[in-house]
Amino acid sequence: MRTEASQEQLRTVVAVQGRVASVVGGLAVVAAPTAVLAGEWNALTSLAITAAIGLGAGEIAWRRFHMTRELTWSEGMVVLGLAYPVMALLAAIPIGLSGHVAGWGDAFFEAMSGLTTTGLSVLHDLDHLPTSLAIWRQLLQLLGGVTILIAGLTIFTPRSQKAYDFYGVGGRLERSVPGFVTTFRHMVKVGVAWGIAAAVALGASLAIAGVPVARIPLHGMALFTSAFTTSGFSVSSASVAAYHSWSVEVVLIVLMLAGAIAFPLHLILWRGELQRFFRHVDTRSLGVVLLGAIVVVLAGLARSGAFTEVGPMLRRGLFLAVSAQTTTGLTVTEPRLLASDWGLVAPAGLVLAMAIGGMKGSTAGGVKAERFGLAFKGIAREVRRVLLPDHALVVETYQHKGRPRILTDAHVRAVGTVLLLFMTTQLVGALVILYGADTFDLTEAMFESVSATSNAGLSIGILGPTSSGILKLVVILQMWLGRLEFMAVFALAGFAWSTRRLPARRTA
Repeated sequence: MRTEASQEQLRTVVAVQGRVASVVGGLAVVAAPTAVLAGEWNALTSLAITAAIGLGAGEIAWRRFHMTRELTWSEGMVVLGLAYPVMALLAAIPIGLSGHVAGWGDAFFEAMSGLTTTGLSVLHDLDHLPTSLAIWRQLLQLLGGVTILIAGLTIFTPRSQKAYDFYGVGGRLERSVPGFVTTFRHMVKVGVAWGIAAAVALGASLAIAGVPVARIPLHGMALFTSAFTTSGFSVSSASVAAYHSWSVEVVLIVLMLAGAIAFPLHLILWRGELQRFFRHVDTRSLGVVLLGAIVVVLAGLARSGAFTEVGPMLRRGLFLAVSAQTTTGLTVTEPRLLASDWGLVAPAGLVLAMAIGGMKGSTAGGVKAERFGLAFKGIAREVRRVLLPDHALVVETYQHKGRPRILTDAHVRAVGTVLLLFMTTQLVGALVILYGADTFDLTEAMFESVSATSNAGLSIGILGPTSSGILKLVVILQMWLGRLEFMAVFALAGFAWSTRRLPARRTA
């Protein structure tokens, strides 16, 4: 019986991955017209190949292993863990055939970076990338962000004790309105509303910045998707610094903050419930951490002497602090300047901001502001227990979904587990960087490692097209683990081990 159940699970997972492949193939169909309009026939061919493989293999897998039942929670975690590598393999085809990467490993890296909404890049000559492939990279960010939000609605929502034990107060997305379809419609409405507002604001700002009218749609779309999905891919190797525009930076700061806010809280704002919004533990935690990051970064810049004028220091420091906190990765300065000119305090502030990240229920990475807030409350509770008499009843509460909740030991354990996993992954990544690139010191290695694990995308100049294959592989694993917050990857590893043992069971 156990063997038959495992075979059924395997068929189910393969069937759903067929649908995942079809989605990527369909996305290539969406991107293809831009190649036609731009006359980019090589790019069109690569997109056609991706569409044919994705749609063809996806349909075969779905028809051959078609499922008629709903996924269990554990199967959903396996599907999610496998979905990102499957999507990246297909999405890498246009990138690998573009001539802008050293090999297929780099193409897979670039695709995984986009799908995990990280934004680290190993492309050569980004400024001359074909328009259709620049749009393809932006679509990958959008697909990756939507994937994790849908997963939050269908998988991470704690329908089992396993999810509750690991995530504490829930997964990435809490159900703000009844039903998946209704919630998804509200998500689309929020995204469209922000997209319309961004089109107007960014269009005007880019025009003032001197961007040619014909290029404004591409740049505007790229900046919006990168900021709102907290991804960080840019169409210019200089990122936001290429525009030399304070108005563009202001609009992007607003979009990055909006992208780091949980979609359920967007809906609360939509309904005008400001008091409920500002009382939420996520809002308060993010506000406190962001304010602290801004203060530390600006204080570090003032101490470093990197700027002789206050205006440029405030402008660049504020933008980088918000970009780090929201784990977006857009930048207004050359990466190596962070190490050579910004001293130690300012980059350390960016590292802490990236490590904590944005809110659950958003596309932002990191351990999440809510977990930071709960960890702080857990420490405060333990301190009170020590200071108060033994018979005193110590209760710590927090605001969640508009009502107070009691902080339990299960919450604290769950938060501690996630924090430990993130810290371990970041430390191991930093050690690999030091081993493979001994010209950098520990602080620089930690910056790059935290950025990858938190899906932040800011770089200090270590990672690039010429980096070693081992370093790129480790960063891929970090991006994958950080995006899925470990559990889905653990579930996939356990499933793979169980599947490997199937023949032995049959023989027995």
